[in-house]
Amino acid sequence: MSTLVSPAFSQNAVNSENSQSLDLKVSSLEQGYDAQVYLLLSNYFDRKKFFVNTGINAEFVDETVETTSNAVVRNQPDPVNMPGLPFLPQENLREPTGIGESPETVVNQNTIRTLRLIDVNISIYADTSFNAEEIQFMRLLTGIAAKIDATRGDVINISQIPIPKFGDDDPVRIVQTEPEDFNLVASFRQYIPGFVLLFLFGLIMLFSHYFNNKTNNNRISPLQQRESIKHDINISDFGPRSVEHVSVDGGSRRDPSLEVDELIESFFTKSQEIALLFEFWISDSPEEGTVKAAEVITSVDKNLLRAVKNDLQSENYEAIVEAVDELPPMTSEYKQSVIREFNSVLRSGNKNSLSSKKNGHITLFKFLDHINERQMVTLLEEEGYQTGALILDYLPEDKAARVLDRLDKTKSTNIMLKMTTINSIPYKLQSEISARLFDKAMDLIDEEKEQRLGAENILPVLDKLPLNEQQNYIDQLKATNSVVGEIVQRQFITVDQVISLTDDIIKDALKDINTSTLLDAIIGLDQKLIDKILSVRPRREQRLIRLELSEMNGETKKDTTYAKSKMMESIRNTVKESKKDQ
Repeated sequence: MSTLVSPAFSQNAVNSENSQSLDLKVSSLEQGYDAQVYLLLSNYFDRKKFFVNTGINAEFVDETVETTSNAVVRNQPDPVNMPGLPFLPQENLREPTGIGESPETVVNQNTIRTLRLIDVNISIYADTSFNAEEIQFMRLLTGIAAKIDATRGDVINISQIPIPKFGDDDPVRIVQTEPEDFNLVASFRQYIPGFVLLFLFGLIMLFSHYFNNKTNNNRISPLQQRESIKHDINISDFGPRSVEHVSVDGGSRRDPSLEVDELIESFFTKSQEIALLFEFWISDSPEEGTVKAAEVITSVDKNLLRAVKNDLQSENYEAIVEAVDELPPMTSEYKQSVIREFNSVLRSGNKNSLSSKKNGHITLFKFLDHINERQMVTLLEEEGYQTGALILDYLPEDKAARVLDRLDKTKSTNIMLKMTTINSIPYKLQSEISARLFDKAMDLIDEEKEQRLGAENILPVLDKLPLNEQQNYIDQLKATNSVVGEIVQRQFITVDQVISLTDDIIKDALKDINTSTLLDAIIGLDQKLIDKILSVRPRREQRLIRLELSEMNGETKKDTTYAKSKMMESIRNTVKESKKDQ
């Protein structure tokens, strides 16, 4: 007889839910904490002015759960099988009398993986509009919502940052409304405000058109008392006079009266530009310039000279007054030609800008075209705000913006403020500033030439330094804002720059270097650089070198300095030759 007994202890499989990864469970738990804290804080604070980020440290713990159950164990005799006798089914046999039943307790063990919290770290980012009391209350609510346990190491961090507003409009709500009965009168009333506004707009346009026409018809020039001058110009009043240095505008001719009006208006609206132009003429040729200015004044009304008196130097003003008194009579045709010529000068350039006039006619600062931006910055740092304004006013807009961006913000602001008053600077003062700046610019150019020659002495020293230190020394030279750093950077190729070279240059540079030397040269280099160098060699040689590198594990007791120097020297010579060919 044998006893059939169920196992006393059974080990169940791990539940499928427990097989989830730790990161997934922690992420789900963090989202639950975020939602709980956010929901509670939203009841007291504006939800657009804060957000919550929960970080949880946790680990899986295996817990064994035991359950007990009672089972009945039956004992029965084993069936007797005798050779030679027929087999009898169990149901044809008599009920066994020796069967016994005995109760037995079965213990089941289940291993469950549970998540154990180590600590909770809640970070709240609140807007700077919250005061200290609100922040403290927010901390209290967060501790209640998240069941913070200080003994466990839980932490609540509240940081205040300016949270931008992306619109205060409430979300669109779709409301189903019942269709109303159509009412023609009610529908017409909705458009009454629009009709009223349209009617008022029409009245305003009508009155505006009426008064504008009336104003244009009755417009009175500021110098109406001199209007008769335009009609009094005739050949009989003046004798013939020929002047060679004033050219007549051969383009489309405007009405003489309009030309006179334009010139009179310019004396009152552009007095500084006219005064600057007069002083330029006088400085270029004192006698001829004075006569030229006197002709412009006399061609309209000599009293207009008072409009530019405050903008002219006293000696130039007196010279023009004297020339006006001594000027012989001019014919009407000549007066018109002088007026047209002067108006064309004022209209020339970029929208009557004084800057374009200085660039086109007053070439005091032409030498600035031959110095670079770095030298320009040096000049501006050594000069005052007024001189800086003149320099930037001459430069093209894009170059001036780049130079201004490299200056100190305070100095840039003051220079821009001075640019609004440069029209009042006399031509004589501009000439003095130009002469001083020219000398400084020449000194800067000579200094840069000397530094270029001196940079050649640094290259052999850099070549002897370790490959991984060469770029650091070049960066230190560039940090001094010296031209030497830029020159060395252009002329000296470091090992870090090899990866940016073309395959043709590298292939040409390494064609005379054998496999053994190349192997020693690339030991210890960056893997990307090694791949770049080997890519220009035959495949068989590549496999051989890579096999050697893998056996050495990137290290060797052999001195590879000579091989590296030879490779870099060959690369630098090849780069230099390629630049000559270009």
